[in-house]
Amino acid sequence: MSAMDKEANSINASSQQISGTKEATNTSTSSVFAQKRISGLSRLIKSGINKILLIIIFLVLIGGIVYFYTQYRNSKIEIEKLTKDQDSLASLEAKKLVDTVAELIVLPDESPTVATITDITKLKHQEFFANAKNGDKVLIYNQSKKAILYRPSVNKIIDIAPVNLGGQHSQETATGQAQLQIQPYEAIKR
Repeated sequence: MSAMDKEANSINASSQQISGTKEATNTSTSSVFAQKRISGLSRLIKSGINKILLIIIFLVLIGGIVYFYTQYRNSKIEIEKLTKDQDSLASLEAKKLVDTVAELIVLPDESPTVATITDITKLKHQEFFANAKNGDKVLIYNQSKKAILYRPSVNKIIDIAPVNLGGQHSQETATGQAQLQIQPYEAIKR
């Protein structure tokens, strides 16, 4: 081989080395860019996942608020309905009681106030309640000023007495509420 051929081969070899180095550099540079793209993509994916998680948490929170508000509103409506039903049930019970007592005695032509005795020990100091028991009913007629003590268990009227509501003869309790004074007929002079 001639010197020129050797020189050409050497130049070719050098250029191949240089191009190999460039290719290696290009390869390493492209792998760095690829890694940067991947890390940027992974950050984008992570931030996207974070956004999705935040949106999901927000929606669950809003859903919970809506659910509990509707439960609260439905409960409130149900309580109002039960209160109305209870009031109508109480008036129905009072009407049945008046009808039952009306079979035993002629009653005044007015609506009575009906009370149930639940603790007789608090009423024993009044003579009208001397024979009363827990569960007895008291029908109080304000206009006619009569009180009737009725025992539903035996379907009997236990006692009848005049009523003194308010006015000069009412007693004040510690709370300032007027107490009902019922006087037996025997104590009234005619």
